[in-house]
Amino acid sequence: MCEGVAGFLDSENEAIAALEASELSDQAKWQIAALLQQPKQKFMLVVEAVNANLPAFEYAYAKIEAEIAPLLTQLEDQVAQGELPPAVDTVRALDPDAQVVPSLASALMIMLFGKYCFVGLLLSRLLAGQGEGLTEIEATLVAKSLSDASKLKILRVLKNEKRYNLEIARRVELTPATTSHHMNMLLAAGLVEMSKEDGKVYYGLCASGIKRYCAWLNDSLL
Repeated sequence: MCEGVAGFLDSENEAIAALEASELSDQAKWQIAALLQQPKQKFMLVVEAVNANLPAFEYAYAKIEAEIAPLLTQLEDQVAQGELPPAVDTVRALDPDAQVVPSLASALMIMLFGKYCFVGLLLSRLLAGQGEGLTEIEATLVAKSLSDASKLKILRVLKNEKRYNLEIARRVELTPATTSHHMNMLLAAGLVEMSKEDGKVYYGLCASGIKRYCAWLNDSLL
């Protein structure tokens, strides 16, 4: 695990840019920045802390095991059968070889980290009714994306045509790493879609996702 993290953090500038673009609190950013300085040592401290408190973790897991077990089985089946939710497949297309790892800490997120694609265990529940309309949780994720100036600027850049990551980065004056972070969030929110052409990954507006959000606003607020 530590070796994978160390490999992912070869570019310190990219890691810092991704942190700056994130929506984490300042305290969390400082904590992660400290982790990046000595990743292996810090992770070993976490491992030691978990081992020292293993009975407490086992007790906590036992309390939620009945609910978590079927979610883990569902994700395993989806991976084995190649039937992951479209949002997950869209993000994984950025790195088809990325290993799917279940996440309870970020239960509603999809995140590429090195050679791993972390998939929230509650994501399938969130996306289960995607064909019928937005849930409140989905609508909140969309609203959160639209409230960020950089993400909104990216959506405007994509209004008339598809563009690839470096082109988007130049137009919105962000680093490629920061732009990739924003694109992952917009993909998860269903506001953009992705396609591959001539070996490049192109992003474009997802008309159906935008219409679903507009329909949710109309039904919920008007």
